[in-house]
Amino acid sequence: MTRDEKLQTLRDWHERMKACDAALDEFSELTGADPESRLMLSVQHVMIIATNHTARLIGCSPTWLEDWWSEDEFGARPMRASVNGGPLQDISTIEQLAALIFDEGDGTEEATL
Repeated sequence: MTRDEKLQTLRDWHERMKACDAALDEFSELTGADPESRLMLSVQHVMIIATNHTARLIGCSPTWLEDWWSEDEFGARPMRASVNGGPLQDISTIEQLAALIFDEGDGTEEATL
């Protein structure tokens, strides 16, 4: 897979995950569904599987994408990250995350997030 293909895969994952996350929030608000309900947990598990597969395809640790999704809210709260003890960087776009993964390491190093 080329770098451009990996970037497009990452962008596709990012957009679909944001849409799914927003849909879950809307559904919960409209119905009062408990985030721990079987339906909500089932969808979240599928999202985790998609995240793991995307990480494998682009060659990075699933932790990078999981943190981007759950901790950094898809860049709404910028991630601070470094690779191999390098300087911390603010990561607020999917392209910046891709650059960190593809340009500064192979994405499998233990990152400081």
